[in-house]
Amino acid sequence: MTGEYELEAFEFFMDNLCATGRRASKKICGDEIGYRTIISSGSQLYVELHTTSPPPFSIGKYHSVCGGPIFGDSGIIQVETSPRYPDSYPSNVDCLWTVHVDDGYQVAIDVVYFHLEQHKDCIYDRVVIWESSENDSPLVTLCGVISSRHIVTKKSNQMIVRFFSDNSVQKSGFELKFVKELDECASETKVCEHLCVNTVGSFRCDCYVGYSLRPDGRTCESTCGGFLRASSGSFSSPNFPQHYPPSKNCVWEIEAEPKYQIFLNFTTFNIEGMKTECAYDYVIIDESEKLCGEYAEPLLFTSDSNRVRIEFVSDSSVERSGFSAHFIADLDECQTDNAGCEHICQNRLGSYLCLCHLGHVLSDDGHNCKEGACFFELNSPTGKISSPNYPNNYPNNQNCTWHFVTTPGHRLTLTFSSFRIEEHSQCKYDSASIYDGGDTNALLVGTFCGAVPPPMFMSSMNQIFLLFTSDASVSRQGFEINYASVCGGRLIAEYSLGNIYSHATFSDSNYGKGQIYDGTEPIQDLLFGRFCGDQVPETIISTDTVLKFLLYESII
Repeated sequence: MTGEYELEAFEFFMDNLCATGRRASKKICGDEIGYRTIISSGSQLYVELHTTSPPPFSIGKYHSVCGGPIFGDSGIIQVETSPRYPDSYPSNVDCLWTVHVDDGYQVAIDVVYFHLEQHKDCIYDRVVIWESSENDSPLVTLCGVISSRHIVTKKSNQMIVRFFSDNSVQKSGFELKFVKELDECASETKVCEHLCVNTVGSFRCDCYVGYSLRPDGRTCESTCGGFLRASSGSFSSPNFPQHYPPSKNCVWEIEAEPKYQIFLNFTTFNIEGMKTECAYDYVIIDESEKLCGEYAEPLLFTSDSNRVRIEFVSDSSVERSGFSAHFIADLDECQTDNAGCEHICQNRLGSYLCLCHLGHVLSDDGHNCKEGACFFELNSPTGKISSPNYPNNYPNNQNCTWHFVTTPGHRLTLTFSSFRIEEHSQCKYDSASIYDGGDTNALLVGTFCGAVPPPMFMSSMNQIFLLFTSDASVSRQGFEINYASVCGGRLIAEYSLGNIYSHATFSDSNYGKGQIYDGTEPIQDLLFGRFCGDQVPETIISTDTVLKFLLYESII
């Protein structure tokens, strides 16, 4: 016999006065047959059956499903123990929770346990967390193994947590703890001297780099140095931007991942001393670059490896405002197959640049090199040269050389009448380099860039080599140089016979007397003799490795 029945499902809820109540979720009655699915919006469901006689059938089956809204000050999120945490979660799961806390608060989540299938982009199994809407960018996407993590909404009192699993590898899942969070750091009252860091249920104070927290937990005192293992960051001299204290010795060691280089940018730099002589206060980078003085422009440096050491030293007297520096680690593409460059690979921040050996220029593909026409051999006693396209801006990707040669026994002078090359503290981009000799194996006099012309240079022998390079970006007007041959110089004796020629051509011009000395000093005791007229002196042999010949008081 079939009696009349009514089946009603209720959900439990908590009202604003903290009174427990219930509301109808679904009602089934009459002759309704077939399967009906009822899903609660929370974690509880109450089923009530009204019937005139006991039903001769099973009312239904129940099981838990993941996801749904969560209201409260704190709680745990897991997919019915993910869904079987600590056992492996099932495949093809899609669970979504919406966490609600009181107005005026934020939602904070701490990872208690987390073990999902690993992938660098989390494309398989993952937990995605949003601020308040799936239409916004996620706060974070998580997968793999995470020992601890703290996530908090920026402003909203809602947080959406969604878990996906695919049809393959499963792990043991996750357990997340949520609490309502008040951002004490947002208070108008300054609770920390330097930095305020919001934490779950509280806050903590922190200090700028170069400072440490005092025992009161709120104020900071000057310290310096440390080991920085990070992909980016910053550091500064003690007390910056105030004057650094005397008698300080601070060492920072920065380490990046293997195959990375570290780019340093000193945005502010004011250290006691002259730039050319750093005898008092100074900064040393990798024990090779020593800096002091004041720089208006940023100072940029690149490490040779994935580690760099910066040391700051101040003496017991004069102090300045010090320095502030930022660093960033960048993958050195040149370490892998020379980044495809045929000749030279130079790492740049976020990229790399291919360069060519002398006498070659870069092909249009930016990697291969071909013989170039920007090579000049100059033999005239005087003249003028300029950078390509001068006085207009020089082209990009130039590699130009000038080889100046004059008569043996003479020297060469270079005077820059105009100079404007892209500026960099180390001339890493565009530059002009002068060598005291016939090629780049000779003594490097200097590498120059910017708008300040190099000083007049006089060679020690009869050759000068000038190298100009430009990169793929910024270009300037370039330079113009006057060159001239002058008498005097240094000659290296060889087994074959060499000659000394009067200036500027071998002629019958009238010259004063010549004086020859047995050594480097023009003193009377070392004088071989004074010679003039047209009589050829006898052969003169030095007692040591040096002879000095003076003509018109010019020294050879």
